[in-house]
Amino acid sequence: MFFRLVVDHQTRTAFKFLSGATLVEVFYCALATIFFRTLLATVPELGYYLKMISAFFLILLGIVFLRESFIHHKEIDTDESKSKFSERRPFLTGLIIAGLNPTLIITWASASSLVMSWLGENSQSFAVIFPLAAGAGIFSWFGLFAQILRKFRKKITDHLNSMILRALSIIMIGAGLVVSIKIALPLLQAFNR
Repeated sequence: MFFRLVVDHQTRTAFKFLSGATLVEVFYCALATIFFRTLLATVPELGYYLKMISAFFLILLGIVFLRESFIHHKEIDTDESKSKFSERRPFLTGLIIAGLNPTLIITWASASSLVMSWLGENSQSFAVIFPLAAGAGIFSWFGLFAQILRKFRKKITDHLNSMILRALSIIMIGAGLVVSIKIALPLLQAFNR
């Protein structure tokens, strides 16, 4: 919806929408980070299993997004979406849409457990800094995309969008496989002894 608003020349509305959605992302990230911080402090051995779960979800989300890139969506009539959306409160809409997205908590659970187990970081300051940094990164990333979209609007085709989504999906799957290999190597070495 953010990109649709940018395409419809409603950049200010798009960023209000993004602000609401980013606030929910920061909340979910903080929730997941605090949960895993508490869990790892209680049972440190779970770090290994959290890496496995994170690798599984990275691969799963990559496959879902890759599959999504091959499905052609019906175009939304921009005039209709523009007139309906401009009457709503974009910040609240972004907040509600992101809040009702069940994949966000899974994504942040995977990301926070992976980062915490890789860095070996389990401090209280990390539980505050990581969600804030994630929120700033999300907002900056979408802001960059909005600028690119505004500048190259006419050159970005549906085919190019699908190719970008496929590339990002393959990167997610690759990251999941790298994590899986890092998990499997110590097991294989122990098994070969």
